[in-house]
Amino acid sequence: MANNHQDYDKDSLTQEMRDKVTKEFDLESFVIFTLNNFSYRYMETKTTGEVKTTSLGNNAFAIKAIESSDEIIKNFKNPSIQKVIEIKKPDSIMLGTFCQVQLSGSKEAGAVEVNCFVNWNTPNFDMTPGSFLSKQETMKFEDYLDLRNRFASFLENVFEIFD
Repeated sequence: MANNHQDYDKDSLTQEMRDKVTKEFDLESFVIFTLNNFSYRYMETKTTGEVKTTSLGNNAFAIKAIESSDEIIKNFKNPSIQKVIEIKKPDSIMLGTFCQVQLSGSKEAGAVEVNCFVNWNTPNFDMTPGSFLSKQETMKFEDYLDLRNRFASFLENVFEIFD
C-alpha cells in the first residue's frame, strides 16, 4: 500500500520529516560534502589543485589551500586583501586560505561555528597580528533538518571572505 499523507496535517508531516532526517542523517558526510562544494567554488584554482575537507574528529573539519599565482591573487575582490596586495608586490605574495568548522550539541539542537582566514604569511600560516584577515560566524540549529536546510546559506556569508 502506498504511503498516503492526505490524512496528516502540516505539523504531523513536518514532524515525520524531522524524525526521518534525524534517524537517517549522516552528519559527517553531509558537512564534508557541503564544505567540498564550497572549497571548489571559493578556494580551488589551477594553482591549488583539488582542495578537500579533512575531518579532525569530534565534529571538527578543516580546509586549507595556498594560492601562489599572482594573476589569481590580483583577482581577489575583498578590499582588505587588495590593500595587502598593493603594499606587497603581487609576485612576492602567497595567500593561504583556511576554514575550520566545529559542530557542537546533538541531533536535537546545536550550533556550528565557522572560522575562515586569508593569510599572507604562507606557507607556514603564521598568525601574527596584521598577517591575516578572518571572519567568524556561529549558527544555532534546532535539529539536523534545520541544519540541513540552512547550512549552505550560512556558509555563503562566511565564505565571502575568500571572494
